Amino acid sequence: MAVLPIRITGDPVLHAIAADVTEFDDSLRALGANGASDLVVDTAIRLTECLRLAGDDVADSTGKDLFDDATSRGQLLYRRGRNRTIAEFAGDELVEVSTADNALHVLVDCCALSFYSATDGIDQPSLDGTSRTKRSVVDEMQMQLEGMGVPKAHRLVLMHEADEDGLLRAAIGVLRNGHEWVWRATMYDRIAPAEAPTSSDAKPGYEDQEEPKLPAIQRRENIASDKPSESQQGS
Repeated sequence: MAVLPIRITGDPVLHAIAADVTEFDDSLRALGANGASDLVVDTAIRLTECLRLAGDDVADSTGKDLFDDATSRGQLLYRRGRNRTIAEFAGDELVEVSTADNALHVLVDCCALSFYSATDGIDQPSLDGTSRTKRSVVDEMQMQLEGMGVPKAHRLVLMHEADEDGLLRAAIGVLRNGHEWVWRATMYDRIAPAEAPTSSDAKPGYEDQEEPKLPAIQRRENIASDKPSESQQGS
C-alpha cells in the first residue's frame, strides 16, 4: 500500500466542499424526529464525511504493510478528522468550530456536535473515564433529557469505529450515560448490505401472488339429486 504525505491546512483537498445532500433516509429523519433542525442534520452529514475522508487518509498511511496499532491509528484519525472538519466549515457563517479545552466542538443552530472513537464499537459507546471534556459532554446530554416531550437537540455526539481499511461505522445521537444510547441515527456503515431497489411497476413474485379463488365444491348428494331416476328415465 502506498504511503501518502500527511495533509495539513492549506491543502486543496481539505478545502474541497462536500456534495449537497439530496436524499434523506430513515436515519436522517430520525435526527429530525429527535429535535435536530435541518441545519444540524446537514452539519452532521458533513461532519461524518470529514471522518470518512480522514479514515481513507489514515488507511493509506497505516495499512497492513506498515507498523501501527489501534491506539496510534485512532489518534491519527482524530487529528486528521479535526483538520478536515476545521477546513470544511472554514468561512461558513452558520457553523462555528471550537477547539477550546483541547477538544473539538462543532456549534450550529444552538447545538454542539462532537465526535469520539468507539473502541468497543458504536453499539457499546464509552465516554467514561477521567476526561473532563467527555464528562461535560455526557452531563450536557443528560440535562437536555430532563424536559418533557421531544426537546430541541442542544448536544449530540458522533461515535465512530474504524479498522485498517478506514471508517467502518458511525452513529450520532444522545447518550443516557457514558456507555448507553438513548437514541442514535446511523450515519455511515461500510459493511451494511444495500437494499435492493423496488419498483411499483414490478410484478410480484410467485410467493407474493394471491392464491386463486376456486369455486365451491358441490356435495355428492346434490349431484345425485340432480340426476333423473330410473322411473323418470323410462317414462
